[in-house]
Amino acid sequence: MLHLTALGVYEATANGQPVSTAVLEPPHTDYRTRLVYATYDITGSLRPGDNALSVEVGPGLAHVPPTPGRYQKLARSDGPPRLLAQLEICYADGTVATIATGASWRTALGCTTFSGWYGGAIVLAPWAMYREYGDIETAREHYPAMVRYLDYLGGLAEGNLLGHGLGDWAAIDERTPVGITASFGYHQAASTMARIATLIGRPGDAARWAELTDKIGAAFNAAYFRPAEGTYGTGSQACDALALDLGVVPAADRQRVLDHLVADIRARGNHLSVGEIPLPSVLRVLSAAGRHDVIWDVVTEMTYPGYGYLAGSGATSLPEYWDGPDGHGSQNHFMLGAIDAWLTGCLAGLGQRAESVAYRDLVIRPVVTGDLTEVTAQTRTVRGVVRSHWHRTDDTFQLDVTIPPGPAAMVCVPLRTTHTQVTAPAAAQQAGAVQRYANYRVGPGDWSFRSTG
Repeated sequence: MLHLTALGVYEATANGQPVSTAVLEPPHTDYRTRLVYATYDITGSLRPGDNALSVEVGPGLAHVPPTPGRYQKLARSDGPPRLLAQLEICYADGTVATIATGASWRTALGCTTFSGWYGGAIVLAPWAMYREYGDIETAREHYPAMVRYLDYLGGLAEGNLLGHGLGDWAAIDERTPVGITASFGYHQAASTMARIATLIGRPGDAARWAELTDKIGAAFNAAYFRPAEGTYGTGSQACDALALDLGVVPAADRQRVLDHLVADIRARGNHLSVGEIPLPSVLRVLSAAGRHDVIWDVVTEMTYPGYGYLAGSGATSLPEYWDGPDGHGSQNHFMLGAIDAWLTGCLAGLGQRAESVAYRDLVIRPVVTGDLTEVTAQTRTVRGVVRSHWHRTDDTFQLDVTIPPGPAAMVCVPLRTTHTQVTAPAAAQQAGAVQRYANYRVGPGDWSFRSTG
């Protein structure tokens, strides 16, 4: 017998078969004092060997958050969705086993979550789950919904470009055309769809999405590129960063557009003028160009707008807007959190090769910039915890890393000059020096490297 209740509503299956024809259970009550549970006989759904019990839980009327600025009949909350379940198994010999909800149960985002995502998350989230965890099934399961979404965008597009949406939300410079941010998302979704279609064995679809990607890119350039000025759209930081991040800027003009972006940042006193949409793009294109010095100057600038200003004004979490604790938006939002990828992926150097999945090919390649003297970071991957710590003085650089179980990783030790000497463990296999880094292949465990000169 299976006993179930939830704070919210649930839908339960045993080996993929619904345990009941009832929906929207449990019935609505005063959740603060009473929850109704139901009992199901699932004997007919069980089989010899392994069995799978799955319960999808949604908020129902237990959690109806407010939506400021939009019409709403009800806003209330008793807390996020929760599940209480107990399965009692009676064996033929008279023994009884009880399986109850607890820390051993696995949790994940459900189908409804993916189907309700207003925009490109229906495409980008499954791809991110594949890169991070090696999860192919989420992309395979939701591929039909992705196709419907891309077809929907195609129906809205004119000349392979979109012209609707919220634009660059929370931007300082509000001149960026809505069409640039919208078409950026369209291109990003189409190019990711090509990768997903290849991944799940649909080569015909992959070719279709790749062709659409090329058409969007060509239309984007035709509509927004200003070759005489070496910039895009209105010349805002957002316009340049999004174009560079898409990879649509002609090779001969990439440096000019990058220079235009950097010049605008410098002219603003090392301040960004972008909102949440282009922020990751700004950081990615500057990092890819090796302009970590620009990012460092932006991050450490203490005046408005910027991260230094937020920290100095007393913010203890990331706000929705650059104006911080005294502003009008949410005071606990991750919209400006893209900087975290630079802090951990560049300064600490924690990452994986571009073609790697689930951190099979780990790379630790720290960036030394500004007057920073020490960095410590770690991240939990499907392989385990990866850790990086480095410290430098005037003439030495010490790098300590932890590699989790699994394949060998590449550790890249920064070289101050071409004459820098590196002291490495005997078991570390030297893999040459590239772009002022000495590279070593190492297995799982703790490793220490030291450079002098």
